[in-house]
Amino acid sequence: MKKKNKWLEEYTYSEKFKKRYSRLMNLLEDENYDSVLDLGCGVQYLRDIIPDGVYYTGVDLYQHKQDSLICDFNKGEFIKELDKYDLVVTAGLLEYIYELDKLIENIGLATGKYYLCSYHFKEFTPKVQDIWVEELYSMQEFIRLANDNGLRLVKFYTKIKEKKENRATIMLFEKIN
Repeated sequence: MKKKNKWLEEYTYSEKFKKRYSRLMNLLEDENYDSVLDLGCGVQYLRDIIPDGVYYTGVDLYQHKQDSLICDFNKGEFIKELDKYDLVVTAGLLEYIYELDKLIENIGLATGKYYLCSYHFKEFTPKVQDIWVEELYSMQEFIRLANDNGLRLVKFYTKIKEKKENRATIMLFEKIN
């Protein structure tokens, strides 16, 4: 069965996405990084947040910005020049990926120091959104998958107890070796 991408090219991006990037970047505190790979970059809000002089590569399913690389992770695609990036970021992407294990494997290969992500774990998500894949991972399953691909959870933050609606957990992973 062919898996259809549920993300729409005409999606209207809002400032809430920039706030999510800011919350993610706050997990890094004073850590140094010289290069960023932004997977599912959309309109590249992260580029506005990172310091000047940091090498940035944005990757998305659609060409929202002229310099974005185009990649369909649901077809098993990944960027071809697989350099190590100090920081790999996925904000609001993982819930759309059918074979998350393959994407996390590629992220593990591309990560030189840190991996920042947001994800809606199934135990904290009472209602799966119609545009997401049907099966979400549990927090334990996701952390195990990351560990199996050379990434160790350093910190995480969630507001699951503050609201009844779905809330993503934001996480910082460190490259193990």
